[in-house]
Amino acid sequence: MSGPHALRAPFAALAAALVALPLAACVPGPVACPAIAAAPVVTIHITPQRAATLKPGTLSGQACQDGLCSGGQLDVMDDSGPSAGPGWKRASILMRSLTESPIDLTLTGTDASGEPIGTQQARFTPRVEHPWGPQCPSTLIAEVTFDVGSLRTATPSPAQRAT
Repeated sequence: MSGPHALRAPFAALAAALVALPLAACVPGPVACPAIAAAPVVTIHITPQRAATLKPGTLSGQACQDGLCSGGQLDVMDDSGPSAGPGWKRASILMRSLTESPIDLTLTGTDASGEPIGTQQARFTPRVEHPWGPQCPSTLIAEVTFDVGSLRTATPSPAQRAT
């Protein structure tokens, strides 16, 4: 075939491929999950009110789960991230592993005037999250909030933390 009709066939095939390409992109396929493991950490979010009364370097903690305990002197640092408000602090206890079993957490320390803050205790269960979607492996989140006079398992919402 020669002439103008000979050029129509390749252009028609190209046009058909360009129309089919976006449709093929819409077909669900395997999703790549990140090869990232969450650290086995208990995170203690410290409210601005409690942080203001703590004597630096005096917060200690112990977290026990499945008969294994970790802890000691805790480093208190600024809490960062999208939900951290001004004045929030954070401390962490690295565990050997983290399971869905309950955790017994104990905190002690000294206030700015040198007086003991007392022993704060909480028992809580890590929550299961799917940060990369339900098709990817889950991760366990173990976190509590430490306020003046209380250690609670409920972490405040971003709006509450901003105040």
